[in-house]
Amino acid sequence: DSHSITQWVIGDHEARNIYAGIPGRYGNSSAQLFYPEGITLDTYGNLYIADCQNHRIQMFCPNAIFGITIAGTGQPGNSSHELSYPGDVAFDSELNLYVTDTFNSRIQKFERVK
Repeated sequence: DSHSITQWVIGDHEARNIYAGIPGRYGNSSAQLFYPEGITLDTYGNLYIADCQNHRIQMFCPNAIFGITIAGTGQPGNSSHELSYPGDVAFDSELNLYVTDTFNSRIQKFERVK
């Protein structure tokens, strides 16, 4: 329920780093997340987050406070550019992005822009 991506060290009582989102505050602004689920990094250190209840994939560049929506519209849908409760994200060797589009029972492939 923290609505953020944080780094914890075993035994510590506080998060060491906050990489995305605002702990304890959900929302749909470019700086906020709403039940983030899967995360992955690309070869450039950008963080990709399946922002589940915002129905989008957010990309955060290293040290960025604001994310960029790279997939989804912020509303649930089933067209090729929409997501409905994305759950996980992964890249292949060519940096194409794969997203589990949970409520649409499909895996979406978003090709790398060249």
